[in-house]
Amino acid sequence: MLTFPEGGRTEKVAYDERELESSKTRWMEEAASTSEQGSDRRMEVLKRLQAGLSLEGVVEKIALGDDPVGYDLRGIPLGGQDVRILRVDESYEGVDLSGVYLQGADLSEACLEGAILKGAHLEGADLWGCDLRGADLSGACLEGAKLWDADLKAAFLQEAHLEGADLRGADLEEANFRGAHLERAGLWDANLKTSDLRDAHLEGADLTGADIRRANFWNADLRGADLSDTQLQGANL
Repeated sequence: MLTFPEGGRTEKVAYDERELESSKTRWMEEAASTSEQGSDRRMEVLKRLQAGLSLEGVVEKIALGDDPVGYDLRGIPLGGQDVRILRVDESYEGVDLSGVYLQGADLSEACLEGAILKGAHLEGADLWGCDLRGADLSGACLEGAKLWDADLKAAFLQEAHLEGADLRGADLEEANFRGAHLERAGLWDANLKTSDLRDAHLEGADLTGADIRRANFWNADLRGADLSDTQLQGANL
């Protein structure tokens, strides 16, 4: 059984309350400092993205083994909504996002015209209606990405990975898919006029109703691909 000298319990409780209040104050100060640092970092990243500058030294890189392979933006709220969202009401035209990690990111209707996304990780990303005209996505990973109605006119997608990607209704005119992996991709009603698909992997791809006029499929693998109702005048198959 615990006993307290007269007034001792009151003093002990008062002391504990003072300690609790002191700890709470310290925690709030640390949280505010962390929040301020995070806000400063976010603003610096946004400033660099909008200016088309490198993120070197601002954002940590993810490494596979001993090799740094790209920037990790998962901890930075670029759009103020979600840590993996780039807001559609801001322009990221011409930004350098080489090797960036944005798997599952919401980039629907975003403006990324001329953006550099070489080797970017966009697996499962939502790129519906995204403006990617002239963007460089060579070597990018877009497996299972949603790209329906996206504008990829004259985009560079050499050796990109688009296995199982949804490209229905996408504008892919004059796009460079040389050596790209499009196995099981959905390309129905897509515009592929004059696109370069040399050495591309299109096994099991669905090109139903696609416009492939004057497209170059030299040495492309079309085993199991569905070419029903395609417009193929002048295509090199």
